[in-house]
Amino acid sequence: MTIQRKNIKSRSPIRQLIEESKYASRKLIFNGQDIRFESEQDLESYIEERFEDIFPGLNLLARQYTSANQRCDLICTKKSNKQLVIVELKNQFDRYIISQLIRYRKALLLEQPFSELIDYSLLIELIAIAPKFHEDNHTDKEACKFEENIHLLTFNIELQNETSKFKILGKEHEINLPICGLLDANTNFSNQNHLLIPEIGFFASRLPESHTNCDRDFLLLHSLFMRQPMVKHWTTNSNKILYSTGKGENSKKLAEITNTSRGLYLYLWLPSRVKTNVKLPLARFGLVCEKKCSPLALASTVKWVVCTNDTVDLKEEPNRFVNNGLCSTTRQGMPKWSKATCYLEKAATYSPNTRSLVNKLFEDAKQPLDFQDSDFWEKIQNNMPTHLGWYVDLAINSWNYRLRQQAINNTLPT
Repeated sequence: MTIQRKNIKSRSPIRQLIEESKYASRKLIFNGQDIRFESEQDLESYIEERFEDIFPGLNLLARQYTSANQRCDLICTKKSNKQLVIVELKNQFDRYIISQLIRYRKALLLEQPFSELIDYSLLIELIAIAPKFHEDNHTDKEACKFEENIHLLTFNIELQNETSKFKILGKEHEINLPICGLLDANTNFSNQNHLLIPEIGFFASRLPESHTNCDRDFLLLHSLFMRQPMVKHWTTNSNKILYSTGKGENSKKLAEITNTSRGLYLYLWLPSRVKTNVKLPLARFGLVCEKKCSPLALASTVKWVVCTNDTVDLKEEPNRFVNNGLCSTTRQGMPKWSKATCYLEKAATYSPNTRSLVNKLFEDAKQPLDFQDSDFWEKIQNNMPTHLGWYVDLAINSWNYRLRQQAINNTLPT
C-alpha cells in the first residue's frame, strides 16, 4: 500500500536539493543528558521506516495528513478490524499532546477519509509517543471520556556497544544514524585525533581547573559547532575562539568562547527583539550559568541570558528583586540581562519578525505560539528549559535556518 504523505507543492530543483540534503544528513543529538533525534521530522521518518517492526499489528495509511486545519502525524488502522488509530509523535517534552489528539479525532470523524479502509463505527484509538510526559498529560487523559482509548507510550534511545537503540514497548530497534556531540568517557585533550589545531590546544590548556571535565565540555561544544555546515573556527590572541563563516564584521556567526580574566563564557547568536524590518533577527548573547555549574557543560543550568557585543561583567548583574530581574535595554528594546525563564518572552514580545522566526524554529512543537496571550507566556516561563544544551540547540537551529534561507534567496529566481 502506498503511504500518503503531506501534500507538497512542486519544488524547484534547488528546493528539492535542500530537502534531500536535509534527509541525507540526519543524525542523533546528545544534548548533555540524553540522546534524541535532531528533529521531530527525523523521529517520524524513523518510525515510518521501521513501522512494521515497531507496530506489527497496525497498517500505516498516511503521514502528516491534514484535516480541518489539523495535521496528524500518522493515521493507521488495526490489521484485525480496520479500527482507526491516530498517532502523535513528540521528540521532546510536551504537555499539550492529549488536546491535540482529541482535535485530530474530531476532525477525522467529520471528514471520514479513507472510508474504504477504516471502519468508523468502531471507537478511535489515540496513541501519544514521547520520551516523557508532563503530569498534565495524565490529568487530561483521566478527564477525557475517551480515557480507555488513549495510550501514552514512552521511548528512549540508548547507546549499546557503539550502536544506538530505539526502545519502545519493551523492544529494541537499531538506529543507523551518527550521534553528534557524544564523546567517549576517556576523551581528553591529549587525544590528537580531536585536536588538529595547535591554537585550540593552547586555549584549552588555560581552562580553569575549578570546573571538573571543563576541557571535555569544551571539546564537546567544539565538536558540535564544527559539524555545522560552513562553520570555521578562528582564534584571537589565544583567548577567544569564534565559530563563523569568516573573521569579518559581516560574516555569519554561530558561537564564541572566551577565556579572559573576567571568566570563561559561551556566547551564542540567538533570536532577539528588533524594531526594524530585519528578516533574521539574531544577536550575540552571553550565557551566565549558576555558580556551581561548568560554563561549557550542556547540562549546566543557565541563570542569565545577556545581550551584549562586549564581555559579560558580573558586576552589572541586576538585583533580582528589582524590575523582575531586568536592567537596561539595547537600542532595539531587548533587555541586556534577562532571566533564563524570561528570555524567549522578552525577545519575541512586540517584535513580529522575531515571533515569525521563533515560530519557524519551533515548528516541531505544532502547538501554535500565541505571543499575545499572557497565559501562554506564563506556561512558557513555568516550563522554559534552562539547561545550556537547549540554548546551543537554538543557536544551531537558527544557524541552519539562516543558511537554508540564504540558499533559497541567492539561488531561486524572484
